[in-house]
Amino acid sequence: MPATLWGQPDFSPMVLGTLEDLRTTWTVSQPDVVEIFNVFTAAGIEYQSGDLISVRVLALNPGKVTIIASVSLADGTKLPATSMELIVFETQELLGAKPIKMDSILAAPRSTLQLKSSMDDAVYKLDEQSGGIVSVTPDGIVHTKDTDGRDLIIAKTVDQNLPIGIEVKNVQYILVSLLPHMKCKKLEHKIPRGMNFLFEVSLHDNLGNEFSHNVEDANGLRYDLATKDAVDAQIDNNLTIAELLQWETNNMISISLKDTTGVKHAEDYIKLSVVESKNIYPS
Repeated sequence: MPATLWGQPDFSPMVLGTLEDLRTTWTVSQPDVVEIFNVFTAAGIEYQSGDLISVRVLALNPGKVTIIASVSLADGTKLPATSMELIVFETQELLGAKPIKMDSILAAPRSTLQLKSSMDDAVYKLDEQSGGIVSVTPDGIVHTKDTDGRDLIIAKTVDQNLPIGIEVKNVQYILVSLLPHMKCKKLEHKIPRGMNFLFEVSLHDNLGNEFSHNVEDANGLRYDLATKDAVDAQIDNNLTIAELLQWETNNMISISLKDTTGVKHAEDYIKLSVVESKNIYPS
């Protein structure tokens, strides 16, 4: 999950991330419960305290942990630390008798998705006891409504019925993840100028589960830059964003999604700290 530092009363990460000599330190009370890392770790780039406005939190083991963010200014002044408590838990699973696992499709309100069966002659309809949480066309196009809840769709062929569970929940956060296609051979603490990256965007519920789909199309995907120069970002149709970092910059990018009715989901933030480097040898 993402974790991003905001300032009071209304200093957004887009402002804090571009301030020179602002140092942020993240610590956890139980290192065996969660791990803190930055979005470029998989590319061999480990940001230091000057670039850690936004980080990622990875759950390792069940437990309760306090995450603390401490900030110091250029003159050495330390600001009051901020903290949050996080509970990591195991989900209950059936072990016996022999379990048959049937996961529900997780969808957001006011969204659309296409079902596809292995049988070409399948016809889709709501179960007779449907609560009306979703609607479905005979060819499998599902529309969710404003109400959270569970519903059941039946994919019917001549001699078989396939039950398909649908759960509709609100989106808690979006997560922008790096799709690693290259890695620096030598550890870098800032992004070497000239590197290009590809990110994917996913939606998650309050338990961290990823939604089975994102949005109906990529038209709702948006990005914004703290400073408009030096970064070339391109949105692709499959909810990915390509970033071409050809120039040095101390920048922030925010990435957000809107559903088909214009409702905006929570944003995610990435620090773009790009410098000239002699070690640009991707492996």
